[in-house]
Amino acid sequence: MERGNWKIKDKKAVYENPWISLDHYEVIDPSGEDGIYGVVGFKNEALAIVPIDEQLHTYLVGQYRFPVDTYSWEVPEGGGALKKSNKLEALRELKEETGLIARDLYPFLEMQLSNSVTDEISKSFVAFDLETGDPQPDSTEKITLLRVPLSDAFVMVEKNLIKDGLSVASLMRLELILIKNKLTTYSQIKGWFTLPS
Repeated sequence: MERGNWKIKDKKAVYENPWISLDHYEVIDPSGEDGIYGVVGFKNEALAIVPIDEQLHTYLVGQYRFPVDTYSWEVPEGGGALKKSNKLEALRELKEETGLIARDLYPFLEMQLSNSVTDEISKSFVAFDLETGDPQPDSTEKITLLRVPLSDAFVMVEKNLIKDGLSVASLMRLELILIKNKLTTYSQIKGWFTLPS
């Protein structure tokens, strides 16, 4: 069996839980040498949402992240089931973490998060026409909600106060869109996203 210019001699499932799997491969690498490869498989798609209200504020969530043992400020994000609509899953995640209900949601970034060791894909959305409600976080999440000017969120990335990769990429991509297209008002920003691609 081949994968690109790698030959797979053997594959063994090492570990699995409801969110990830780990497979060990015995391979012949592109140079023709015997080698090994470990791949973490994700059972959900990573989704990030940047909500923008009419005053050009956004909402960040703060929470403790176990793997890196630190508190993290992030855009609302989470996992969406692979067999469900990523737009509906993003709307669900936004409501769970912030209580916000968005009437308009547009994709604007897709990434391979760490493609040397995982198959994880992420999609980022921008959300408009927001209605506030009560957050309903997962029982494992203790979340702090922070409403800040969108420009302040960009500065938080610049000053390395936001370190979560999906949040950094989403906010920087959004800032680039705003700068390149000279978008300074809510109606201009929303209008750009509603243009046919």
